[in-house]
Amino acid sequence: MNPGIYFIKSGAALAILYLIYVLLFQRTSFYRLNRLYLLSAFIFSAVIPFIHISFKEYLIPIHADFYYGFIPEYNPELAGTQNELSSYSQFSWAKLLKFLYIIVTLAFAVRFIRSVFSIQKLLRNCSGSIKNRIFFYTGKQVKTPFTFYKWIFIPEEEIQKSSFLAVLKHEYAHARQLHSIDIILVELFFVFNWFNPFVFLFKRALMQNHEYLADLSVLKQGVIKSDYLRFMAEVAGRSVYAGIASHFYWRTMKKRIIMITKNKTHKKVCWIYILVVPLIALLAMSFSGLSLTEEVKIDKTTFSDPPDIVPIKGEYKITSGFGMRIDPISKKQIMHNAVDLAAKEGTPIIATASGTVLNAEFKKGHGNLIVIEHDDVYTTFYSHLKEFKVNTGDKVSQGDVIGLVGSSGLSTGPHLHYEVLKNGERVNPEDYFEE
Repeated sequence: MNPGIYFIKSGAALAILYLIYVLLFQRTSFYRLNRLYLLSAFIFSAVIPFIHISFKEYLIPIHADFYYGFIPEYNPELAGTQNELSSYSQFSWAKLLKFLYIIVTLAFAVRFIRSVFSIQKLLRNCSGSIKNRIFFYTGKQVKTPFTFYKWIFIPEEEIQKSSFLAVLKHEYAHARQLHSIDIILVELFFVFNWFNPFVFLFKRALMQNHEYLADLSVLKQGVIKSDYLRFMAEVAGRSVYAGIASHFYWRTMKKRIIMITKNKTHKKVCWIYILVVPLIALLAMSFSGLSLTEEVKIDKTTFSDPPDIVPIKGEYKITSGFGMRIDPISKKQIMHNAVDLAAKEGTPIIATASGTVLNAEFKKGHGNLIVIEHDDVYTTFYSHLKEFKVNTGDKVSQGDVIGLVGSSGLSTGPHLHYEVLKNGERVNPEDYFEE
């Protein structure tokens, strides 16, 4: 799958799922259900581009595979000559964006690894104890209460405060409910999707929900609500960066106070979570590349016109004709069984006669390749396309746009490599161009 298509589909799915959360679930007190929804949304958005729903497959007639015998296979010996293309290459925004993506992704990956090692370093400089498989650490280097996995860190000065028991129970809830695993999954997702603002919004919503769950656990353990709220109000101005840990003094303190004081959502409202099921099913069908295609049957009597027009819709220049030539890649004299038409990248390519698309796929050497069978006599080939405008099995009429001029595969620049087969033999395409 094209990485750009993957990120677009995944990002769009995440945006829609976040909008559903804000509109339906954010203000409810069903914190466990909200946690499950947020985690599921991350997983779903990551896998949805790979989902493919298909009820029928193409059954291409016997003619579908004969053309492979007429396509020259990519020669590995010529691979080294691709370096010579540098003198012909043009500035590529796609390559620049790919380079920037890799650099920024590596930077965030390094930040994530450093965050994990900083906690490991803190462990070695703190004294600790264990209770119910939860580790408690304290030391001078611990500046604020926080939890990572089953490790709870408490500053030494915090132990002397009257609020210590409440803070400890809050962090204990984070450790017991394994909130750090959620955060690690989200952080890893963020490393590869840092450009998507909805990843950050989802992370913030998930960590906010963790705090609600921890606060609820504190109150269930007998801490007086008024005392707990008074303490939270006193420290509401303090704020720390959460990173990959769960911090008591995270910047959502005011929202936590609001959620504690508001009335619980009635259990009958749980039915709104059922709405997610059909919505997600609809989303999966929309983004999965749903295929409802019928069996391809070529009506031999339908097509009779020869491919007698130029396959470029717009300005073009014939840069290499049919016959012997010095290959621009291998620098050897070989037979050129086609005609090359140079044009601006993105120029429309049209079908030169009516027919059925036997194949539209990437093939080594030829790049993006379209093969159209017109009748028992003629078959045409269109190579090095930038993108397809048709799919395998589509029926096309003469003059229909089937793709765009590009430089995919083994190519020195934007052009169309156009071939015509007549009764299984290659012929000069220029003989069919209308005067």
